[in-house]
Amino acid sequence: MRPALLQNSQILRSAIGGDLLAGDDRYVRALTLRNRAALHGDLPYYLLPPEIAVLLSCCHDLEKRTLFEFLWNTGARINEALAVRPADVEFDAAPAFVTLRTLKQRLNPRVGRPPALKLNAPGPTARTASPVKRTVALEDGPFAARLRDHIHTFTEHKTKPIWPVTDDTARNWLKKVLREADRQGVRFSLARVTPHIFRHSFAMHLLFHGVAPQTLQALMGHKDFKSTQVYLKVFSLDTASGRGGVPFSMDVGVSAEMLQLVANGAKKVSD
Repeated sequence: MRPALLQNSQILRSAIGGDLLAGDDRYVRALTLRNRAALHGDLPYYLLPPEIAVLLSCCHDLEKRTLFEFLWNTGARINEALAVRPADVEFDAAPAFVTLRTLKQRLNPRVGRPPALKLNAPGPTARTASPVKRTVALEDGPFAARLRDHIHTFTEHKTKPIWPVTDDTARNWLKKVLREADRQGVRFSLARVTPHIFRHSFAMHLLFHGVAPQTLQALMGHKDFKSTQVYLKVFSLDTASGRGGVPFSMDVGVSAEMLQLVANGAKKVSD
């Protein structure tokens, strides 16, 4: 069932605050675009950064919050996040980065169905299906610092998962956070929020910040570019970013001044 869309006024009052919505034209445009996308059954459902910030603020348990922040900062699938170990995170790099095992892709997949051959079977005929790995930078420095502190505080072994829980447990954690948000009177634009919403939100957040589609494909771990294109389709609803169309006319005086500046700059270089 498609998540029901709540009214913009509810988001204004309870999730992001009137001043931000009224004063930030970029957010208004992003919100309008997302609401249009939510009316289509074949486009991803995602939250915008202010909504996620409020959602995270309703999570008072450090272990749970760090997991949800990790999903938001990396776009990892929930099972990929739960498989991450301290050894998979490199904090000494600038920026820090994490190596994720893309669980929907595997190296050396089985071709055909030879009856006597099993993956991971012992002997010379064995073919191991290993997860494809991808690297995602932790661009948010404060989050990287919190993740590092969390690992140092709660994780004893570098080769054990940072969050040793099942995906069902993680989903129940999120449900509890959403109940707390509801108790506080917070209403989000999507009636149903799951761990996978963080992944969609990560993808759209990167596209809003100009990340190239091919780069997004790599960061998301998509084998087929068609999986990445679903996010690009959202922008087809943008109608030139809500700015009243694409302008093709320019003031002649301004244009001449710009050309003169370029010409003067080129002359200085040649001299």
